[in-house]
Amino acid sequence: MSLEQARAPMSFDMNIQQLFFATKSADMASDMAVQYINVQPPYQRDYEAWDDKMKTRLIESILVNRRMNPIWVILNPNTDEYNNTIYEVLDGMHRIKTVLGFYNNEYKLAGRYFLNEDLKNKYENMKFNDMDSQARHIIKTYIMIFNCLDSTFHSNSLKRKDMYEILNRSSKTLNDYEYDKITYHKFYEFLNKFTNDFSVWSSLNDCRGAIATEMMECLALSENLPTSWVSVNELRKTWLTENLGESEESVSDYLAKNGEKELTEKLNLMIKVGNRLSECGMISSDKRVRKNNALLLKFLVSRIPVHIKDAGRLNRHIQDIFSDFKREILDIDIQLELKAKSRNATFQKKVIKIILN
Repeated sequence: MSLEQARAPMSFDMNIQQLFFATKSADMASDMAVQYINVQPPYQRDYEAWDDKMKTRLIESILVNRRMNPIWVILNPNTDEYNNTIYEVLDGMHRIKTVLGFYNNEYKLAGRYFLNEDLKNKYENMKFNDMDSQARHIIKTYIMIFNCLDSTFHSNSLKRKDMYEILNRSSKTLNDYEYDKITYHKFYEFLNKFTNDFSVWSSLNDCRGAIATEMMECLALSENLPTSWVSVNELRKTWLTENLGESEESVSDYLAKNGEKELTEKLNLMIKVGNRLSECGMISSDKRVRKNNALLLKFLVSRIPVHIKDAGRLNRHIQDIFSDFKREILDIDIQLELKAKSRNATFQKKVIKIILN
């Protein structure tokens, strides 16, 4: 066993008041003589606040001293500037942020979700500072258990991903974006630069990586497509594996060698097409129509870079492309025209064949 691995205890306890200082900053953790805990390291999925029911039920569990599942952390082989150990949260980030959010008076307890009637009567619509001293003491001194994984999980993204799957198998189902962030977080950070400008033709909200997933699908569709494919989702998965590989290291290699420059040019061209669609009035203000056209417009945005590589040439041909697309696809019932019973892969291939044919 290495020295770094030996430094990691099997587990440790920490009450919520200590956790508040432990997650603030390395210097505050050092001053309070507690371990510094990085709640959201780069490979951690994005935080989305729980609903009132989940938040209230978690705080109620603390008030009745009901034991919660352990938080799982990974030992970082590098120490902080004070030479103190750093632990990174692998599983339990939402519980930590929910607990500390209440401790920081960020939300009220929703009475209708209490299971204990006495607690409901006492603490309905209360924030932490509104509670009596006894309740505040119970929350501040509530013990949370932290299970530690050694530093090999920090350096080995495959081990980290496998453990993450095991820990989340019985909890809320992760989508592909959330699950793959363990491996692809550097690629996701790259995509984040384009999020605000991308997908103007779509009705997507940027929830749980929806727009990043849309970008990845568009990138997959912008390649030479295989003769046979089942769905855009499968195309995306294949594209990721073939280009980025299946490890954190292979992602870094891909971006460093040629991927970042090439993808930046392609995504900027797609954004330009999307903006022109908006300027030309081809994106309906009717939500139903917009949703119905989103897949068709995604194909147009994705396939233009296959044939047109620079903005100058795009500007010369964009009006003709849009005119043909509108006439041959948007202004008719394209599904009926192609005699397709559904918008499955067969239908999608036929539409793509029409675009820029």
